[in-house]
Amino acid sequence: MRNRTQLYIGLGLILIGILTFLGIFFNYDFGAIFCPSILILIGIWLLVRPRTSLAGAEHYRFVGDVRRRGDWKVEGQEYWGFVGDVDLDFAQAQVPEGETVIRSYGFVGTVRAYAPENVGVMVTSNAFISNVRVFEQKRDSFISPVELATPGYDTALRKVRIEAVYFISDVKIRSTEKR
Repeated sequence: MRNRTQLYIGLGLILIGILTFLGIFFNYDFGAIFCPSILILIGIWLLVRPRTSLAGAEHYRFVGDVRRRGDWKVEGQEYWGFVGDVDLDFAQAQVPEGETVIRSYGFVGTVRAYAPENVGVMVTSNAFISNVRVFEQKRDSFISPVELATPGYDTALRKVRIEAVYFISDVKIRSTEKR
């Protein structure tokens, strides 16, 4: 397993399968216990989870879009939402030298970014169903993670790594020259 997210999704699916099998075998409805237990565990996890944001900037929206355009300072951030889009335009943004990580978490969502030639962008999508397009490269995935980067990412002075963790995700990185 390449990362913890994939491990947790795999363990969760195995647990659901075992509980379903036991429910059939013992003629018991584990769903009546399982669904509330999952909600309680998610709530506890949100309260005590370790902070992973590099700059401490976290944005929460249950439903809605996040848009960053114009002159803005790019720094490590996390976007949390149930359903929504994250639109990032790096054309006029102040991207620092080195690598900046932006994470987006949700159930269903689209992450769109516009990158100039001097900014390298790498996308990592961990989703049950992923559709990732970076410039002319395209990859669709079912359960397994996808990782794509713009040409010259390794040698770029300014880099942005976008990590998308969703149940269903659509990630598109386009060149600012080809709008």
